[in-house]
Amino acid sequence: MLLVSGCVGHAGPSGKDGPRAAAAANGAPDAAPLPDLSGKWVIARIDGRALPHPIALTGRGDSLVWEPDCAGQSISYRAAGGGIEFSRPEPDGEQVVCEIGYPQDLPRVLDALQGRWSVAQAADGSVMLSRAGASIALHPAIPAAPTTLAGEWRVAGIDGEDFDEPYGIALSADEHEIWWTPRCAGAHVAYRISGARFEVIASDTRPDPAAPVCKIAPPPRLAEVMDAIRAADRIERTPHNGVRLSGHGRSLTLFGQ
Repeated sequence: MLLVSGCVGHAGPSGKDGPRAAAAANGAPDAAPLPDLSGKWVIARIDGRALPHPIALTGRGDSLVWEPDCAGQSISYRAAGGGIEFSRPEPDGEQVVCEIGYPQDLPRVLDALQGRWSVAQAADGSVMLSRAGASIALHPAIPAAPTTLAGEWRVAGIDGEDFDEPYGIALSADEHEIWWTPRCAGAHVAYRISGARFEVIASDTRPDPAAPVCKIAPPPRLAEVMDAIRAADRIERTPHNGVRLSGHGRSLTLFGQ
């Protein structure tokens, strides 16, 4: 179903040169500079409540746009009072009809953004908006899932907790397998990646009892790490350029080394 929203935002000065020119028109020379909103962003929560499906927006000039930029699903922004102000643009002529249905929560997110906010930039690059009784975070969109695990890795987290043992666990991988060197005691898993889907090859879903005995003692939590890999059915990148494998109540975070 196609929904077309035509809300009129707060009236205010806007110029052809974007939000920074508008800030000058407001006569606010001491206003904090706006964060750069160009690029792709994700809003996953409103006022601390998770959205069923995160909303992706793209920053273009002085607007955040839901691609493919149809049915007026965008919002403009400008510097205002030391912060940032969002407003829905007035309909300008005939709007492009969406060939695909837009997310159900998209109008809600755009409406929630309207008005003035204090703005701060977090260490991970997120843009944090806040005002009395409300907050919204714009997170940088995470790149697509990797197509292979080939390379050298260290275990950084397991089951949502940091892996802060006094020892480390290093893993190696090629396009078909991931393993702990020296590949003994069943410490290897064959895998396949398709998009965000991580598939463990059926023959390797449990350790092989005939696998070579390790000549060195495996790290104490190695079996737990390998079990987490075998449980995974999803692969994704983390905001800090790591890789997270997850599924069946387990998760494992890896960083390249």
